Amino acid sequence: MFAVVCGSRSLKSAVSQPAITVSATAAMPPGSAFLTITEYRPGNGLVPGQGLFESREIPLPLDRRRFRSNALLVGRRGQSGLQHFFTSGGRPFCLYAVIRGSRGVTAAGAHHPQLAGVNRVLRSVAIDARE
Repeated sequence: MFAVVCGSRSLKSAVSQPAITVSATAAMPPGSAFLTITEYRPGNGLVPGQGLFESREIPLPLDRRRFRSNALLVGRRGQSGLQHFFTSGGRPFCLYAVIRGSRGVTAAGAHHPQLAGVNRVLRSVAIDARE
């Protein structure tokens, strides 16, 4: 498994990617963001470009309305998340992004300026085909 992990605050190191995700999102202060792109290994029914991984791109810019509290690995007050499975370069991935509103901002439709930063990072991502 290969994962790229980014956050708008420093991240504590952890043993595994899921542990990093849970630890980092637990420590998110108001007005912050977290992002990971995890590559999956094909096999055992996982076929790149099919089923859950049918999408061929990251839908940029990410739309705030796609973020939901029920998309979080661990539900936390003030946070909402997005999961998007896709295939790029013949390789299957999951994009997982979490944003936490500023103090007092919890509504799903509220403006979250940190989403602009997440979109900037995602626009810089280039995925090559596996050789």
